[in-house]
Amino acid sequence: IKFPNKSNALLLTEAKWEWFQDENVVKTGEKNEYGNRVQSYKDFKDSFKDMFMKRLLKYCPKVKDKIIDIEIGSPLSSEHFLNTYKGGSYGISWSTKRFNHQYTKRYFHSRASNINALYMTGESTLFGGFVGALISGYISTAKIVGVIPMLKIFLTTTRVED
Repeated sequence: IKFPNKSNALLLTEAKWEWFQDENVVKTGEKNEYGNRVQSYKDFKDSFKDMFMKRLLKYCPKVKDKIIDIEIGSPLSSEHFLNTYKGGSYGISWSTKRFNHQYTKRYFHSRASNINALYMTGESTLFGGFVGALISGYISTAKIVGVIPMLKIFLTTTRVED
């Protein structure tokens, strides 16, 4: 363990781009760019701290006196650091229409349609985010090695220690 008795927590909620869009331009027309954000943007972003703290302490009350730092991100943060569409958490515009596509209806698409032995895997091929990328990887692997060998791999693999 590299940092004994130290932990991190990530609390994630979605925020509408429109909530921050007006904060993106200063009244003088200057851009509200990363590293040089206007105070109104910082204040609005900080207004979420109380909500997050209440939720964290509701489920993890023992951390109350142990919190060292809190960092709040916004759609503008996601747009800057992750280059996501309108600052979304998951890079692409997610909607129910995405799951009505021909590929998705057929066994969680992972094989590229016209290219033999090319499989698509990752966050944007199935479900959004880390878990979506993880599940997509398992599905692609199962299609490549077969379901039974994949189950054997899944059930017999143990945790790798540092």
